[in-house]
Amino acid sequence: MQIEMTRDFNAAAEKVWSVLKDFGNMSWLDMSHISIEIIGEGIGMIRRVSLDGQYIDERLESLDHESKILTYSIQECEIFPFKNYLAKMAVEDVSEKKCKMTWVSNFDEGDMPEEEVTSMMSFNYNTMLDSLGAYVES
Repeated sequence: MQIEMTRDFNAAAEKVWSVLKDFGNMSWLDMSHISIEIIGEGIGMIRRVSLDGQYIDERLESLDHESKILTYSIQECEIFPFKNYLAKMAVEDVSEKKCKMTWVSNFDEGDMPEEEVTSMMSFNYNTMLDSLGAYVES
């Protein structure tokens, strides 16, 4: 299944990219209920996101500074039953002080109903995009 979200930001593409490319730093996100552990560095690093005693291991697969595109996969996940998760985040210039970000993920949803997966992931992505927007637009 594929989920695609697009968001416009009132911020330069370089500002948004500077946040996203720092894969291990999620200080822009309201982290009162999650913790982050970084394993390794650079391409191949793991960002372990823990929530309520369960975790997701996200692996940085690629980072293209010129195109402002990063990809990551989920290696292990105790929260969702997804398999073969691969996501791409891309930032594009719209104007000097505006940009567009596209977040596309492809995965096998496991035994969760498609409607439930779509609703849950849309909520998760929108929550993170709201936080990112508040951070880069302030």
